[in-house]
Amino acid sequence: MTAVKSSITFLNSKSTAAVKASEGSALVLGMQSEESKARPVKAAKSLKNLSEAFSILSNLSSFEGKAGSQVTLLEHSEGLKGLSNYRHLIGFGVGAPKDFTPQNILSWGGKVAQGLRAGKFKNADILLDTFFNAADSAKSKDAPKDFAGRPTLSGIPSKEEFLEKFVTGFHLGLYRFERYKSSAKDKKNPDTVTETRLLSQLVDEKKAKAIMEKAQILAEAAYLTRDLQSTPGGDMQPAEIARQAQTAGRTAGFDVTVWDEKKLKAEGMNGILAVGQGSEAPPRFVIMEYNASKKNLPTIVFVGKGVSFDTGGISIKPALNMDEMKMDMSGSAAVIGALYAVAKLKAPARVIGLVASAENMPSGSALRPGDIYAAHDGQTVEVLNTDAEGRLVLADALSYAKSYKPDAVIDIATLTGAVVVALGHVASGIMGNDAKLIEGFRRASDKTGEKTWELPLFEDYEDDMKSKIADYKNIGDRTAGSQKGGIFLNFFVKNNYPWIHLDVAGTADTPRAQGAHCPPDVGTAVPMRSLVEFALNFDEYFKKGA
Repeated sequence: MTAVKSSITFLNSKSTAAVKASEGSALVLGMQSEESKARPVKAAKSLKNLSEAFSILSNLSSFEGKAGSQVTLLEHSEGLKGLSNYRHLIGFGVGAPKDFTPQNILSWGGKVAQGLRAGKFKNADILLDTFFNAADSAKSKDAPKDFAGRPTLSGIPSKEEFLEKFVTGFHLGLYRFERYKSSAKDKKNPDTVTETRLLSQLVDEKKAKAIMEKAQILAEAAYLTRDLQSTPGGDMQPAEIARQAQTAGRTAGFDVTVWDEKKLKAEGMNGILAVGQGSEAPPRFVIMEYNASKKNLPTIVFVGKGVSFDTGGISIKPALNMDEMKMDMSGSAAVIGALYAVAKLKAPARVIGLVASAENMPSGSALRPGDIYAAHDGQTVEVLNTDAEGRLVLADALSYAKSYKPDAVIDIATLTGAVVVALGHVASGIMGNDAKLIEGFRRASDKTGEKTWELPLFEDYEDDMKSKIADYKNIGDRTAGSQKGGIFLNFFVKNNYPWIHLDVAGTADTPRAQGAHCPPDVGTAVPMRSLVEFALNFDEYFKKGA
């Protein structure tokens, strides 16, 4: 797993006057935007020793304090007045209180980290209070709202949540996938690891320590998820996905069971077998269990699509961008990463992770359009398009999930291109059979800065997914593609448990719409942190038996 190399410490100090800066350190200050001018936030206006620094930043015509903007003033040989030893001043825009959202805070942390690395700073102090630009209340006119004017689902981030998001974003923004870089090149261009201190009185040191430890674990889980996503398909076949889950289990403390192709056949997991029958790399079913024996705890099941590489099978995809199909196992990566974090953070829940993994390849033994198979629960499926394969592996796993008598089941899949057409790369599609569960998970995802939007599962869609010669077919017409994928999965849920389906085809592998905490050209790890948040605070989001 790629190591989290960030070096961050916390000092309970509201003023730089109370700490000694290392020689040549950079000082990072947040500035809000007021009337196209950079101004100190309300929480920082009482910091008298920063008056010169604030004045310099406010008088820059090129820096207006807009959210995410950044300016670096080059070396001051004698330092700033009242700020001895600081040789660089970095201003960072936090915009207006309406911009104080979890996703933006994560992005700010990532962008600050990337700026420090690019500037090759050895030491930096971030005065965190200058970034805290929250509105007075959720009812304030300047509080964050959606486009329709509704308050955000998670409300205004608290001081503790702000610290967690900023530090998590800082770690995430520094992620690099360099497994295949030559060591010679790396030695010529080593990364500068900036020794970074967070100065703040927003949170006391005891709370801050716990928050920063949690942020570190979330970053480790995200790095693991991104590593799995970003590894080429030839090196991340079903057996390797299973091995990675086993390694994560040993490290974090959860149990892992792996079913090979013989066990899959014996258990009737014929959807997984059908998708994988064209590949020389046999399929696997991975069962991860945390707090497995604690039946008194709420039981949450995460189900991940683990198609390790998707050529489309006989219904083969175009060659252009097919390399991106290494990330068609992003759902399984998120589930493995989530179990890692859930176990490390000791979630008060019984959490099960199920990964249905196969490689979808064309060959003489591959599944053919028109073939029919019996799924795990005995229902039959006519396969009209072998490129609609994710729902076939998920159907078996969702059927198996019934054996846990779960309180909630969440499946995660890069399922349809249609969801990208509908929502772009900004939000994941969410649908399911329980309104309270959908609403609760949406609040959890909003709190973690991972957007979701509900798509309807109208019963009207069902007829288009029914076969004339089997129970169901795996595709319908071209309309409502994401929802019909969800409807197909619901045939195997049958209201046996509260369930939601997350279609992350637009968000798991495309960083550009997520923020600076999701660097380009690698997986995003969405929605791993949302899964963890939901498991950690299950009673808040979906109380058992309520």
